[in-house]
Amino acid sequence: MAFDPTTPSQPSSASRIGQAKGLARPVTRRVLVFAGLLGLLLAALVLGVAVGTVKMTPLEVFQAITGAVPNPIISELRLPRVLGAMLVGGVLGLCGAAFQGLFRNPLADPYLMGSAAGAAFGVTVAVTLAGGLSSAFSTSAVFDKIPVSATLFGFVGAVGAVALTLLLSGGASRTNDLILAGVVVGSVLTSLTTFLLLHDANRVFSVFAYTVGNLAFIGWGGVGSIGLYFVLTLPLFLLLGRTLNALSLGEETARSLGLPLEPLKLLIIVAVT
Repeated sequence: MAFDPTTPSQPSSASRIGQAKGLARPVTRRVLVFAGLLGLLLAALVLGVAVGTVKMTPLEVFQAITGAVPNPIISELRLPRVLGAMLVGGVLGLCGAAFQGLFRNPLADPYLMGSAAGAAFGVTVAVTLAGGLSSAFSTSAVFDKIPVSATLFGFVGAVGAVALTLLLSGGASRTNDLILAGVVVGSVLTSLTTFLLLHDANRVFSVFAYTVGNLAFIGWGGVGSIGLYFVLTLPLFLLLGRTLNALSLGEETARSLGLPLEPLKLLIIVAVT
């Protein structure tokens, strides 16, 4: 049979096997990296629970976690703190990665839209009205028994700051305008917070202690709240991964792929806030 150069040659079985191995390598590497990082996370969990005023062995930690040997120090104090720290770190990492993809800037963080400054301003207002941090976390009679809560005021302040940023930037369509508006809103709210603190210097320590954050008093209720947000947002950000990858190529390229950028940007901003 004569050889026809126009007829495409079929790849041999050896070449097909080589191609399959080449495709399998990235998947295998990804699985190994994930397994290694998961192992480091579990080791950090055990170490974080074991270290303290009362030293614990890894066996004691394992027995307390599984319930074989009850240990109130681990189950009620150390374990909630360590799990809370891990979940907070995971949530901040997710939100930071989402904003870095959205703004195409590796220096972007979850507070770029002014949410942190808004939350600090809200807490400062609550503490000032309630007369102290302890009363700000409970129902207080202020202005005809209006309940004042530092947590509620902080949440409202964060949402209000992001809404103001979106309003000033004209929506979520212009990324550069969003960044500039977020910087302006954050600076103004930080100045207002400083003004309130200077006006009532006795509240400085209370507000500073709240805004810096503390895991010393976190319990299983707090772990559940953070864990619920993590469980709800992780699948969302995984689904939006392709959108963020498309945005990294430029907004024009993403639009040419048929992506509705404005609704997706707004969804990311709301989820991060």
